[in-house]
Amino acid sequence: MSMIAIALAVAQAASPPSAGIQDEQQLSGLPCFENRGVKHCVQSIAVSGKKKDMDAARVRLTAEGWPSSYRADRSGQTMLHVDPRNRTLDEAWTLTNRFASKEFGLLEAGFSTFPVPGSK
Repeated sequence: MSMIAIALAVAQAASPPSAGIQDEQQLSGLPCFENRGVKHCVQSIAVSGKKKDMDAARVRLTAEGWPSSYRADRSGQTMLHVDPRNRTLDEAWTLTNRFASKEFGLLEAGFSTFPVPGSK
């Protein structure tokens, strides 16, 4: 299974519904990729773990120019969402790999993606 397919599977499990994403303006600046003929865009990099670790990561990410905010996921767990807007897919992927390498401590991160309406 390719790295993009793995990221897509993880992201689809964590992604909130994409209702409201209707036009290209809303997609502007988001890193996107194609999988099996369907275009997907990364709406955020979802980070989970202990709040103090997420706070420390957020400070570092802000210093690096990555905007972020706290939001609850479907189960009500607070997660740090990093905005990938105006970044390349490679930059977003590299940031996710930095979390996987434990550069930010014991935090987990994955893409939160959505399929672009009408892309297949």
